[in-house]
Amino acid sequence: MSILTLFGVMDWVFEVPTPLTSLDALSSATKKKPKSKGGGSGGGGSNKPEPPPEPEEGVARFVDWRIGNDRGRPVLGLTVAAGANRTKYILVVPNKSDKDSGLNPPGDIVDLAKDLKVGNKVRVTYIEDNGLIKVKKLVQEGSDIGEPYVFESYGTARIGGENRMIVRANRDGCSTEFSIPNQAGPDGKPVPEPNLAGKVKEYRRSDIVDLKYDCEDYRFILRDVTPFPMSEGGAVVAVQNKTVGGETCRVLVVSVPTKGTRTLYVPAGKDASPALTATAAGIRPSQAAEFKYFRKGGYCWLTEIAVKTNGS
Repeated sequence: MSILTLFGVMDWVFEVPTPLTSLDALSSATKKKPKSKGGGSGGGGSNKPEPPPEPEEGVARFVDWRIGNDRGRPVLGLTVAAGANRTKYILVVPNKSDKDSGLNPPGDIVDLAKDLKVGNKVRVTYIEDNGLIKVKKLVQEGSDIGEPYVFESYGTARIGGENRMIVRANRDGCSTEFSIPNQAGPDGKPVPEPNLAGKVKEYRRSDIVDLKYDCEDYRFILRDVTPFPMSEGGAVVAVQNKTVGGETCRVLVVSVPTKGTRTLYVPAGKDASPALTATAAGIRPSQAAEFKYFRKGGYCWLTEIAVKTNGS
């Protein structure tokens, strides 16, 4: 078993879940390992030392960075997700020198960490050394995937000697955590940045969001969370009225080809749009339209309805 002890929230014990060759599934570019040579009759073999492992390559999705230790010395690690099931692996980034007593990853990795986002593709050149998967080279493949995040939960964790509010979100099957900066509260004690913490608490599991964040000291620091705008065409199959937060909302149940039904709410009260309310009031079952909306608080909220007429 290989141990990668992490500083911060908790200690992680990492064991390569399957043989290293399982990483072959990441890319057809993976190099083949050299065949071992026999040692002659009687099984005596040769006294020559084993050759160093040949580097291999794979493509995976980046999940997060993490700081741990290898043989008692701090090292940078990263989590990648591989294959259709997004199996996770922890890779170790060796320091520039084996003699480094502190964290000292290569400069190209330091630069990459500033901009690499969750879910982006990376090409990894790696070797297996003492049970650890060690990175020889790491590059981003292509640009940001442009996908939204699926909100999972929020909570509190102990980081760097203080409590921090943590948001967990998933992007393209890669689930990770983002922390909210603290600031001094009324009593001088650190509290999560109030405006951002308040916005986060408005979201529920499975809401679709856009996250703005930075990477500082190899941790993701959340700067903003907003609803991710979506658009789909379909036909109304039912019109209803439901109460949400004390307000009566008009609700359109829409059939979307190949995707099933969507239940879309027309904002009411202080969030109401007179133009949208008027358009929704004229919608009848079987009416086709293009619907723009976002998901927040467990509901899909309409922002625009473009009614389709004959020939449009």
